[in-house]
Amino acid sequence: MRFSQLDHHSRLPYEDETFDAVIGSGVLEHVRMEAESLKELYRVLKNRGVLILTFLPNRYSYTEWCCRRPGLSHHERLYTVRGIRRTLMHHGFAPLRARHHQFVPAQRGETLFRHLYRLNGALESVWPTSLLCANIMVVAGKQE
Repeated sequence: MRFSQLDHHSRLPYEDETFDAVIGSGVLEHVRMEAESLKELYRVLKNRGVLILTFLPNRYSYTEWCCRRPGLSHHERLYTVRGIRRTLMHHGFAPLRARHHQFVPAQRGETLFRHLYRLNGALESVWPTSLLCANIMVVAGKQE
């Protein structure tokens, strides 16, 4: 596997329609120009390709709220399920599935969180606790 640093803030060094799938994990909220980045993802995906975005910070996350109080958060851009679906549709993607994930903080090494993490699957899948999860995950298909 080969990794290289990008030399442009949104342009990807790949030919049009190169990939069957693209995964962005904890990235979209940090890009300089979200719309330009989504245009590039659309460009490099093959027709009917799949875009998977994970760890989009949830606007209603209780952990994001707690981090913003003392000024610890680094997420300038926050998302809602409805908002990311709308954004993806605007850029030519058809949202196939979207859900909240990670109710229990990821610091699983700490004793308290390690025990609570066993409940994470249940807490992120039931209302209303799912609405307070830290992140949103979405799978979308490229529309022709």
